[in-house]
Amino acid sequence: MKSLLFRLLIWGGVLGCSQGGMTPEEKLAMLLPDALPTIPVTGQVLVDGAPVKDIWVYLVPKGTEIPKGEQPATRARTDEQGNFAMTTYMEGDGAPQGDYVVCMEWLRFRQTGGMWIGPDKLGKKYSDPKTSTWEVTVVSEDVKLPTFELSTSGVTVPAAKGGAGKPRK
Repeated sequence: MKSLLFRLLIWGGVLGCSQGGMTPEEKLAMLLPDALPTIPVTGQVLVDGAPVKDIWVYLVPKGTEIPKGEQPATRARTDEQGNFAMTTYMEGDGAPQGDYVVCMEWLRFRQTGGMWIGPDKLGKKYSDPKTSTWEVTVVSEDVKLPTFELSTSGVTVPAAKGGAGKPRK
């Protein structure tokens, strides 16, 4: 019995390692054979004239809404310089061809539970696809979006829900 278990463990390791040589694109094709081709989409976000990390940028297909409690399939998060590269399937792969509305929100990461939570530090000023004035059409070549200049002027952000905590020492 031990010999059989040992052989199964070895065989499982060999099979697992054999997929290690696959490119990310090959893995995607194997896992999602119906995945649409993507075109790189990049840009930058400034808030009150300065780059900000952790702004979420979403591409929402025109004429659709973001399902409640979900993130759009095509999204990105800004880095320290406010730069982003859209992701649909794999990090920075871009977006499928189509017409999109650009939406944004600024959330914070909660360590407990490992999730992004609100309230939106931009007061939901830029997160609604019905009121967004930014649109992009993704076709057959890389898309470099213009710099998005957001403002916190007039934004009122409600206090985060939950008990009052003390800073860690």
